[in-house]
Amino acid sequence: GDVYQRIFRTCVRRLQDGKKKGQLIKDIQKEFDIEWHWADTIISAAQGTIDQLQASKENQIEELESDIKKGRSAVSEMIADIESRFEKPTRKNLPGIPKILKGIKSKLERLASCQIKLVKLQREKRLHVCFGTKKLFNAQHNLEANGYSSHASWLKDWRDARSGNFQCKGDGNKVGRTRGLKIHHLEDDEFQCEFIVPKFMKKEFGD
Repeated sequence: GDVYQRIFRTCVRRLQDGKKKGQLIKDIQKEFDIEWHWADTIISAAQGTIDQLQASKENQIEELESDIKKGRSAVSEMIADIESRFEKPTRKNLPGIPKILKGIKSKLERLASCQIKLVKLQREKRLHVCFGTKKLFNAQHNLEANGYSSHASWLKDWRDARSGNFQCKGDGNKVGRTRGLKIHHLEDDEFQCEFIVPKFMKKEFGD
């Protein structure tokens, strides 16, 4: 799981750098001493993460654009309200103008902030991802408040959060339905799992 996640993070970076899957599979096999099916599984998972990040970015852009459009419309309505009050001023409608102006200022400040976020998202080519969660990453800057007695104890949790799990790509044509972790039904609710270790582990564990 630790090595899988290290390779996974490497694949995400290199795919973002423009590396094509065909060449990346060859590079990953050689660099980490793993078989084709393990490299294919990890790269497919990495590509899935990038696709999710891209979809999330596009959704954020759409939401910001919609929010800005609605905000501008609301400000226009508030300005029109003030203009109508000045056209026909009365004791009742004039005192409400300062409150409306304050509301316009607040909305314009929020719209300016949204516009900055939108432009930043549109200009950024690279997708941002924090393996191990942003919350846990930020915890290192305030250890005691987050329940840590030392940076070493935080670092252990950080490494654990970024590692320790793996996926096996399904393949309906293979016995056990996957290429890396074959699952065989014995009887009732009993199954046998056969883990096909990658090359770099075979000296220690066999096949």
